[in-house]
Amino acid sequence: MSGHGRRWLAAACMGALLAAPATALARAATIPPSGFASDGDTISGWQWLRRSGQTATWTFDLAPLQAPGARSAHLVMAALVTQQANGGSGYDATVRLRLDTGGGAGARTAVVALRNPFRPVDPDFSDGLGYQAYGSAALAGRAATAGGTLTVTMAYPFSPKGRHVAVKRDSLVIGYSVRTAPAPRRP
Repeated sequence: MSGHGRRWLAAACMGALLAAPATALARAATIPPSGFASDGDTISGWQWLRRSGQTATWTFDLAPLQAPGARSAHLVMAALVTQQANGGSGYDATVRLRLDTGGGAGARTAVVALRNPFRPVDPDFSDGLGYQAYGSAALAGRAATAGGTLTVTMAYPFSPKGRHVAVKRDSLVIGYSVRTAPAPRRP
C-alpha cells in the first residue's frame, strides 16, 4: 500500500472511531432503608407477620434518585416465607406494599411476588431450611421521581391465604442504575 493509501486508511479509521456513538456505562446501586419498624413476632432477628394487623414499615431517603443519570428504580425484597408456624420449605407468597411519598400525593400500591427457589416444597417443619424468597417491583411514577422520603408498609395477610412472611431492616432496598458518561475519546 502506498503512503497515500495508508494515510487515507488511517484517517478513515480515526473518523470512524470519532463518529461512533459513545457507549453509556451504567452501574448498579442500592438505597438502604433509613428507618424500619415492625410489630411482627420477633424470632431469631426476623419480624414474622402472621396475624391480622401485623405490619412492617421501611423509610427511604429518595435523594440518590435525583442524581444525574439515576434511572430504573425497583423495590427489591429478600424475605422468609412458609405456610404456617413451624412450617415447611419452598413456599412462595405475594405481598402488597403501600408506598407513600407524603406531601398529599396519595399512596400507591406495589405488588411483589416472592419466589422461593428451594425444592422440594415440603409442608413438614424444616427448622427454617428453604424459607428464603426473593422478589421485586418497579418503582414508578412519583415514588421514583420525588425527592424527600418514601414510606413502604407491608401488612398481613398475604396471598395465598395463610402464608407467613418474615422481614427485617435490610429485607427491602431500592435498587437502581446510574448512567455514567464514558471518558472522552482522544484523537
